[in-house]
Amino acid sequence: MNLSIQDKLLPFAEELQRYVTPVFLEELAREIGFIKRKLKFSGSELAAICIWISQRVASDSLVRLCSRLHGATGTLLSSEELNKTSVEVSN
Repeated sequence: MNLSIQDKLLPFAEELQRYVTPVFLEELAREIGFIKRKLKFSGSELAAICIWISQRVASDSLVRLCSRLHGATGTLLSSEELNKTSVEVSN
């Protein structure tokens, strides 16, 4: 992602961190079908990937996102598991 775009998105990401709680995100993930059962991957891990860990979630590889998730939260999730979850939601 272009550095100037990242700089512009950073304040938005900081606002999200302030107002969107992990509990809210987990409930939202269940409502939209991202989480259908109790998994080791929760809404808070989704938030960690999207907001706290990487501002480049759209351009980072799944392997890199999973590695960052494991480093930040201790949740070990393979890129295949993350991809499967993402594909199930989009269908």
